Amino acid sequence: MFREHDTALRQTMMFVDLTVIIAAFSFSYLIRNSYYEFFGLHIVTVYKTYPFESYIGLVPLIVIPWAGALHFAGSYQQIRGKKLGKLLHEIFLAGILAWLIFGSMAFIFKLHFVSRSLIVLSFMVTWAALALDRLTLLKTLQIIRKRGFNTRYMLVVGTGKRAQTFIQRIEKHSEWGFQIKGLIDNDPDLVGATIAGYPVLGVLSDLPELLEKVI
Repeated sequence: MFREHDTALRQTMMFVDLTVIIAAFSFSYLIRNSYYEFFGLHIVTVYKTYPFESYIGLVPLIVIPWAGALHFAGSYQQIRGKKLGKLLHEIFLAGILAWLIFGSMAFIFKLHFVSRSLIVLSFMVTWAALALDRLTLLKTLQIIRKRGFNTRYMLVVGTGKRAQTFIQRIEKHSEWGFQIKGLIDNDPDLVGATIAGYPVLGVLSDLPELLEKVI
């Protein structure tokens, strides 16, 4: 069930990312061919590019490198527990890789008509848009998990200091969506005891049965 949820989340992220990349390129084209006004002064230093129809065939050459680079950077791997800095780093790395891939393809296919300023602007806007998308996703997932949805249950192996420190860490981050059901220890005398607020449910040999009953 959780695997299905994770798969659905990744597929949704991929679809949203593709939409964002295409929209960012279109928006960049509009910006690139617009006039700018700053404090009442019209600054016209940008020459217009070819019509947008000329760039439609270029979209796959931008989308594919971005999609591949995001996969390579690990942007679609486990999202649960990731910090915003990690998500932004993945997008930054993906942007560099996508830029290198596109640059190589532009050289191979001799895309001389392509405006360099448009491509640079497109990658900058895409990075910013994807960063905003990840921030929105992270905050949304945190709200959902704090309300008890999309929760994963776990058993903690061990009852010592390290296990208790781990429990405290999980309790401080409810937005991760983890809920501890109990503990397991090698010492049969501890079974039934309560440690750090959670019951010791069994020993290691009981793990297969406990996983079926509890998780």
